[in-house]
Order: sequence, then structure tokens, then C-alpha cells
Amino acid sequence: MTFWKLAIVISACIVAFTTSAEAGSWQWIGASVGETSGFSYRSLQEGGFAGEAGVGWSIVGDDAVQVYAAEELEFLEAGHWQFYGGAGVRIKFQDNTLYGFRFPLGVYYHFSHGGRGWQVFIEASPLLDLSPEVATHISALGGLRWSLE
Repeated sequence: MTFWKLAIVISACIVAFTTSAEAGSWQWIGASVGETSGFSYRSLQEGGFAGEAGVGWSIVGDDAVQVYAAEELEFLEAGHWQFYGGAGVRIKFQDNTLYGFRFPLGVYYHFSHGGRGWQVFIEASPLLDLSPEVATHISALGGLRWSLE
């Protein structure tokens, strides 16, 4: 995989989520550790819907760069804790590039009231790869994000 292919995919993810972010929506950017270790972006829209995207290094199977994006719904709030689930896609750039779906389930904690400031999160995602062959996996990651607002 060339640098330019990766740059195009990352740029497309960033543009898709930042242009879909409505005025007044919350946006966070940060780092994640686990499967995938790298950078994470999240945009919360009205009605509890959120867009999430990330890029980083995959440690499961062949080590390789991976990008992912998902549309999520926050379904339970308990104080500063927020639980969410969703569906999205992933691409893993290894020798035989993997294309598939991810179904994230996670929780995050706001360190400040109202959503601004730091956010710590943990997430597990069942994965369904469709190409080059059908396979299933589970990924888990955690991290820290900072509000851009």
C-alpha cells in the first residue's frame, strides 16, 4: 500500500465526518490503544446519533494500517457515563487488503459536565470481513479524546 492511498482514505473519512457535523454539534479528537492503536474522531449530532472514524495500526493478524468509520446511537446515559452501539465499515491494508463491517459497542465518560473537555472511552467491535474471504473477529480498544468545541 502506498502513502497516497492511505492519505486519500484518511482525508475522505475526515471530510465526511467534519462536513456532516451540524452547527452546535460536539466534536472530539484523540488517541486510541488496542485494536486499532492510533487516532480517533467522534462527532455527536442531535438525537443521540454520532459519527466515529479512526486510523491506526492493527495488531490482530497481519500488522497493518487500518481505517474505520461508523454511525452510532447513544442509548443509555448514567451521569457522566454514556453507552452507545452502531454499525460501520473498516479497511485493513495488509498484503490481501481486508474489507468489512464493524459493529461497535462502547461506553465513554465525560470528565466535565455538558460534554466539553476530556472524554475517556472503551469499545468492543465484532468484525465481519467480506473480502478477500469471509471471516469474523472481535476488536477492542480504549482511549482519550478532547472536545474541539
